[in-house]
Amino acid sequence: GAIILLHDGDGYDPTGDRRPTAAALPGIIEDARADGYELRPLGELIP
Repeated sequence: GAIILLHDGDGYDPTGDRRPTAAALPGIIEDARADGYELRPLGELIP
């Protein structure tokens, strides 16, 4: 398995806009599934 970490903002600007990351998630998930990845919650991977 693999863990993919996405940063959802700008560490230098606490008011940074996180909407672009959230908007990108459906496409990232769709592409990962199309490539054969199974997405699981982290709690299922690391007991």
